[in-house]
Amino acid sequence: MNKKAASGDWDAFARESASLRRRVASLFSSAVNSAVSPGVEVIGCVRTLEAELEGWKDAVSSLAGEVSPVLETLTPRKSRELEEYSDRLRRGLTESGLQVYGEGDPLIVNGYVHVELQLESGKVLINGEQHRSLNREQVVAAVREEADRRASGLTPPEEFLQLLHRSYRLGCSEKSLPAGSQVAVLDLLPYVLLSRQRPRFLLDPQSRSFVEYPLSAFRADLYHLLASQVSVVDRMQFRYASGSDTKGAVFMLVPALSRAAHVGRAWFEAEGE
Repeated sequence: MNKKAASGDWDAFARESASLRRRVASLFSSAVNSAVSPGVEVIGCVRTLEAELEGWKDAVSSLAGEVSPVLETLTPRKSRELEEYSDRLRRGLTESGLQVYGEGDPLIVNGYVHVELQLESGKVLINGEQHRSLNREQVVAAVREEADRRASGLTPPEEFLQLLHRSYRLGCSEKSLPAGSQVAVLDLLPYVLLSRQRPRFLLDPQSRSFVEYPLSAFRADLYHLLASQVSVVDRMQFRYASGSDTKGAVFMLVPALSRAAHVGRAWFEAEGE
C-alpha cells in the first residue's frame, strides 16, 4: 500500500499521483516523438508501443475496477462527514480547552483564530493558511498551535491603542481630514505596520530586516484591545462602528456584541464627548 495513503495524508498522495501521471505522459510523449522520426526502427517501435499501450489500458481498467467500488461505499459516509464535520470539530476544539465562538463558518477560536471550512474542496484554512489535512485531531492540534503563537505575540492593549492613535493621526493628516473623522479600519493597518518596524529597517529598508504584521495579527491585537475595554489614550477616546459595509472592514469577533461582525470604521474623539 502507498505509504502516503496509508497514513491518511491524501494531499501528499494526490501530489505523488499527479507527479506520476506527468512522468508517464512525458514518457509516452518522448516515445511518440521518436516514433515519428525519419530513422525509426519501425518493427520494434510498433511492437513496443502496441504492447505498452495495451498494458497501460489494462492497468487503468484494473485500477478503476478496484477503486470504483470503494468510492461507492465511501460516498454516503462522505456526505455524513460533511454534515457533521463542523459540529465535531467544534466539539474537539472545546474539549481541548479552547474557546470556540460561532456556530457556522468561520469558527473563531479564543477570539482571534479564524477557522474556515471549505470542505467540498477539501480545505481547512486556519487564519487564512491552508492546513494540509482534514483529519480533525490534526486540525485541532494546528489550531491550538496557532492560538498559542498568536497569544504569545499579542500587543499589550495600552501599547496597541497608542499605535492606533498615532496611525489615526497620520492617516487623517495625509488625507487632510479633520480630527474626529471616521476612517476605514484597514486604512490604519499600513501605519501600524510601519510603526512596528525596527530602526534598522527604516534606515535601510530590506526584506531581511522587515517585521511582518499580517492581517491575522492586526485582527488579534484589535480583538485583544476591545476585550480589554482599554479605550482612552492621551485624553482621546477610541471609537469604532460595525455594520454591513465591508469595504475596508475587519471581520472579527466583537466582544461587545458577543458575535462576529465587520468592524468598518474607527475614530478618536476628545474624552467625554
